Amino acid sequence: NVYGLDAITAFLTNDNVTVNADPNGNVTSLTNTQGTFKIFDGTTDQTGSQFVNYVIDSSTTGINATINPTTGVYEITSIVSTLEQGNVVFKVYYQGYPAIEKILTISKAKSGYTARSVTLSADTQAFKYDSNGTIAETAG
Repeated sequence: NVYGLDAITAFLTNDNVTVNADPNGNVTSLTNTQGTFKIFDGTTDQTGSQFVNYVIDSSTTGINATINPTTGVYEITSIVSTLEQGNVVFKVYYQGYPAIEKILTISKAKSGYTARSVTLSADTQAFKYDSNGTIAETAG
């Protein structure tokens, strides 16, 4: 009888993250950016075993992340305000097999702007706002 080798599989427990940001792109919380890079040899969970080593391979400029090299626990630690979305590429090395690469995708959800309230006291008044929200001209 010839038996095959067990499949080596891996995945990120949180591979697509959306973070809330203010209208200027400043992130308000990174608490939902954590996860674990899991690896299995057949059905045996090898996550955190002595046979694995986790690294960050690359990331979009403006995104900072960490990964524990032995446990596979990762998180995003900062995102610059000018970045709308990006990626972090993680790799896991296991017992001489080729590295397995997984990608975490991060996007921002910006909050809206505060609505303006205008009360007119005469039928002949008009207000025109420019793109910055400043009154550009009035007529009346």
